[in-house]
Amino acid sequence: MKLPSTENLKALYPAFDVSTDLIAVIPLVGPADYINPAGRRLLGVGEDDEVFFSNHRPDWATKILKEIIFPEAQTRGSWAGENYYLDSAGNEITVYQTIIFIGNSRGERNTILTTARRLEHNWKKKEKFSRNDFISRHFFYKSTQPIYVFDYETRMIREANPAFLELLGYTHEELDHLNIYDIVSQAPDLIEKNIENAQQYNINDHIRAGWKKKSGEIVPVEVSLTRLQLDQDVIVVIGSDISDQIQAEESIRASEEKYRTLVQHLSEGLLYLDLEGNILFANDRFCEMTGYSFEELHLKNAWAVLLADSENRVSLGNNHGESFSRDIRLRRGDGEFFMARIGKSPLADPEGNLNGSICLFSDITNQKETERQLTYKKRELDTFIYRASHDLKAPLNSLQGLVKVAGLEVKDQVAREYFGLIEKVANKLNNSLVGLLELTLLNEGLPSLQPLKIRDLVEDIFIAHSGEARLHSIELVNNLPPDLVFHSDEKLLRVILNHLFQNSLRFFRADEDHRYLEVRGAMQEKKQILTVIDNGQGIEKSAQPKVFDMFYKTGQLGAGSGLGLYIAKNAVEKLGGSISLTSTQDSGTEFRIELKGET
Repeated sequence: MKLPSTENLKALYPAFDVSTDLIAVIPLVGPADYINPAGRRLLGVGEDDEVFFSNHRPDWATKILKEIIFPEAQTRGSWAGENYYLDSAGNEITVYQTIIFIGNSRGERNTILTTARRLEHNWKKKEKFSRNDFISRHFFYKSTQPIYVFDYETRMIREANPAFLELLGYTHEELDHLNIYDIVSQAPDLIEKNIENAQQYNINDHIRAGWKKKSGEIVPVEVSLTRLQLDQDVIVVIGSDISDQIQAEESIRASEEKYRTLVQHLSEGLLYLDLEGNILFANDRFCEMTGYSFEELHLKNAWAVLLADSENRVSLGNNHGESFSRDIRLRRGDGEFFMARIGKSPLADPEGNLNGSICLFSDITNQKETERQLTYKKRELDTFIYRASHDLKAPLNSLQGLVKVAGLEVKDQVAREYFGLIEKVANKLNNSLVGLLELTLLNEGLPSLQPLKIRDLVEDIFIAHSGEARLHSIELVNNLPPDLVFHSDEKLLRVILNHLFQNSLRFFRADEDHRYLEVRGAMQEKKQILTVIDNGQGIEKSAQPKVFDMFYKTGQLGAGSGLGLYIAKNAVEKLGGSISLTSTQDSGTEFRIELKGET
């Protein structure tokens, strides 16, 4: 709702000046900005005197104003009821007062507009509660909240505003014959208790009840009861339709129940911690996992209970505003330890202030044991492959040597052809063994990163392949900048480039007059880029997604072992990089390697 503005009120001061009621504009701190002549006469102050309303109110009335009236007026925007002032001589004046909070140009509620009329001179003389008086004195009819008034002695309804009539579906004439028991759906003894409290303390706030519509439907409401002394004692009831609020509360309760059920049946343990790491909640799974009851854990520091390692205890306890996941050893209630994966996320209130954290715990003891066994088995397998390959390589080298000697000494042409076939098979077997040895070596240790002049490294590898290049008339082109430096592992880079070069040199095009193998490189956005380009046979489109698979060979690649590109890809990934290809059959292939730059 848009608040009335203090600037707009100034235009109404001339009209306020002629009112017979006190009208004042009062900031929350300091003297009144405006008080009309009737108000000055009521309080007995001069025309030019500053008026501090705190000096014109009994102490007990000030306490009620601060503790009851102002909070209600700030919440609802307005308040109306009986109040008390002191005139300049210290005499107590009983008034019926209205208070409306108004705002400045920034919409801040920092000022009140108040009206007041002396009750004993006007209201107590009236035989019946006047509808017009109610309009002028406390904006009864303008309120969007349903309001009705009943006689304290007879409990009969005396008046109701349009919002009340609209909500319940009655007319004024119909209300003349109704009492509060016709309207309120509470038990009579509870109705009487609320009325007596209002009669005794002048006000009774935030009562939940039900109002009966003319149709018989019950409307849930929250009401406040205020006692007024007019011609007779009356009770003013101001209500709020809380149907939507109750529906929302029921939805929240249902959601909370679902959440509670979900939390209790999680397969992971869950802790809710305050900022100090003290346990506010633990679900059943966590208690089962750790062997503690919730009573043993409640308000205990989680890390002091669960961790034996003081360094980890400090580390976990200090991560208030950070999310993290960590595998760590925890201590059960019986003193035994188990491995757990902890996921911790901070919690904040609606203003963004941290107020705790949620931690999920998974028991990964079996998983860790399985990983340990798999690592052991993998190491055994790598050792077997390495030793078997190494043991096979020695006799194979001897076989290759014997075949070469036989080729020199044997003159029979048929025998020479057979020896040539044996040599090809032996070479192919040798390439496979070398590949297997490289694979086992790739799995050992971490990369050793160092600055490398990449142009010099490529030139050195080119020299090793120059004989095969000359044999097939393939030009080796090193287009790397002389000052380009990569931070990488030299051995792994040699493995990668050797296999890519072998692939290009093996699958050249016989019908191409100018055959070439080119290497380019650059730094791009902190990435180290290498491209190996050739104009050879290319790779057919259907084979491209599979060329990096172990032992994958096509008709084109049948001469190889099926390990070269697989080894190259594994070496790239060990360096934290990626490799991709672009190829067109009968036009050539481009391999692109992206490696992380120095950080």
